[in-house]
Amino acid sequence: MSCKPDEQILSEPVPIGNVTAPNRFFAAPHATGTGSLRDRSTLAIKREKARGGWGTVCTEHAEIHASSDMTPSHNIRFWGTDDQRLATEIATAIHDEGSLAALELTHSGANASNFGSYEPALSPSGGMITPTGGVAPPPLQTRMMDRDDIREFRQWHRDAVGRAIACGFDVAYVYAIPLLSLPGQFLSASFNRRSDEYGGPLQNRLRLLRELIEDAGDAAAGRCAIAVRIAVADFLDPKTGNAELHELFDDIGTLPDLWDVIVHGMSRDAGGARSRQDPGATDVLREIKRLTAKPVVSGNTISDPGTMAQMVRDDVVDLFSAARPSIADPFLPKKMMNGRADQVTHCIKCNICIAGVLQRAPSKCTQNPTFGEQYRRSWRADTVPPRRTRKRVAVVGAGPAGLECAATLGERGYDTVLFERTGALGGRAARESALPGLESWSHIVSDRVKRIARLTNVSIRTGVDVTDAQLQDEGIDKVFLATGASWDRKGGGRCNVVPSRLGTGIRLYTPDDIMAGRLPAGRVLIHDEDQFYMGSTIAGLLAGLGCTVSLSTPASVAAPYTVFTLEQRLIQQRLLRSGVRILPNLQLLSADADHAELACTFTGDRQKEGFESLVLVGGRVPDDRLWHALKTSPANRLDPMRIGDALAPRLLSHAVFSGHKAAREFELDASRDPLDDHAVEQGIGIRQRLLPVA
Repeated sequence: MSCKPDEQILSEPVPIGNVTAPNRFFAAPHATGTGSLRDRSTLAIKREKARGGWGTVCTEHAEIHASSDMTPSHNIRFWGTDDQRLATEIATAIHDEGSLAALELTHSGANASNFGSYEPALSPSGGMITPTGGVAPPPLQTRMMDRDDIREFRQWHRDAVGRAIACGFDVAYVYAIPLLSLPGQFLSASFNRRSDEYGGPLQNRLRLLRELIEDAGDAAAGRCAIAVRIAVADFLDPKTGNAELHELFDDIGTLPDLWDVIVHGMSRDAGGARSRQDPGATDVLREIKRLTAKPVVSGNTISDPGTMAQMVRDDVVDLFSAARPSIADPFLPKKMMNGRADQVTHCIKCNICIAGVLQRAPSKCTQNPTFGEQYRRSWRADTVPPRRTRKRVAVVGAGPAGLECAATLGERGYDTVLFERTGALGGRAARESALPGLESWSHIVSDRVKRIARLTNVSIRTGVDVTDAQLQDEGIDKVFLATGASWDRKGGGRCNVVPSRLGTGIRLYTPDDIMAGRLPAGRVLIHDEDQFYMGSTIAGLLAGLGCTVSLSTPASVAAPYTVFTLEQRLIQQRLLRSGVRILPNLQLLSADADHAELACTFTGDRQKEGFESLVLVGGRVPDDRLWHALKTSPANRLDPMRIGDALAPRLLSHAVFSGHKAAREFELDASRDPLDDHAVEQGIGIRQRLLPVA
């Protein structure tokens, strides 16, 4: 099977300087939380993307010097010749799959705290460091670079290009994103307050970037291509016709071999599901294409090959860069180029991948539970181990864990029955996808339903309240229980380990009520102990319906965990603009029919808040009644196993992972602890003959 004729343009090779990308699919630079610390995982992630058909595969940040140490974040260390082993292995692995290898050479400047190297951070103008990642920045100041420092920095970068070539990379980057890189900080008028030839007007602020590109080209001497990654938001001004954007490309537009363009910045271009797509981004890219004859690559989460092909024909981009979509489905290019776009697993922009990195942990993915486990557990997204026996298995509950479990069991070859008590599939993922901003959650359901539909050995039965006797009558040998969880109605949560005292006569709601269409009216107090997206989502929904909404929370801001998904500022901004009162640092002590008693989490001082309706967003309670019944049944032989929220209510990514792990490891020896670093480095894993995923 091949793609449609009008989509074949995506399979065309694209010249990039002295090398040629075999197609237009470009696996973008992105952090994985593994870096040089977990080098085998980093290597396996890059190899799988190349195997999946990405014509060019780029690394994450490769730190070029000790003064750009991002500890405790885990990037690729590329300080000197001692650091070349991993880089060489990555380039070789990518080449072995027929793809180009690109190395993102990076110096983070004022964004580097250097806790590992203890070197002073460098910046154009001095001042405080500006680390990202949702944690309080340390009180450290940077050192303003003088001309000798600049000359030395240029030599570091030139040397790094030479090392990249020695390692076998086809493309070396000059990284110039303002917040995240030293060249970008020189380029930004916000960071660069110099008065010498490197500061002031744009031509001066461009000087260092121009010199770095020229140095890189000289060092490469035709042995590799030079790419520049840049964010152009600071140069966009409709009032001037984007004059600075034109000035920038007039000056350096012809110097690199490839322009990797971010229109705004990480928090917008990589924004979460609740971020609105910028309708002007396409126009900006089209304008840049008119300003340079060099190929342009830019990122998106588009998963329709027809749209992608049209963007190439319309001179919007030459190559499609993807970070999150390449995580959700590393085999996206092969599926699209082989006419199987309907089998692509969609990125839902939940940003759990980014949350892991910002918490200094290996990145994970809600949609792809194998991501990050390619080496540690020997999992691959395109294959599963074959069944061991002819056992007949059942999965009870068709939420995210149950759907993933049933699909994976079926792909392994097991005769599988999926039971769902209600008439609808999807569980919490389906219910939450009906809330504003969470519409993309529906792909968690639809992508797995499509997988099951391609299997003849998996049957779905809805409207069935499963019993022990029924499972026995069906001849089931093993049962996985994905019976989910419900939101706590007793006032328990993160701060309230002991539930709040709740009186009688309260018009009480939980997220389950809201998602079922039972909505409060009038004055509403939402108490958010969960502190992720649910409380703020409900607050925005009810404010939009005309309610007078107050959101109390033990945290200091609304939805604090969304800092790690790059959404907290946007969420709080929207709540405030919609009239929601945010009441931070408050614990819910008790509630009666028309008011709640709250206490400051620091001083214990108490205050009362009136309401007509109270919405509790606290903990969730597993529905494990069937598990207990099966465990205590005298005739039980099913060895029931809880998965997903029925085992422990956690994130959607945990639920999918739990379902996948249970199904993939069923009847296999999983005795090794995959977190044992020594075992990992020795290459010990669950290694079985694998079946391709349908």
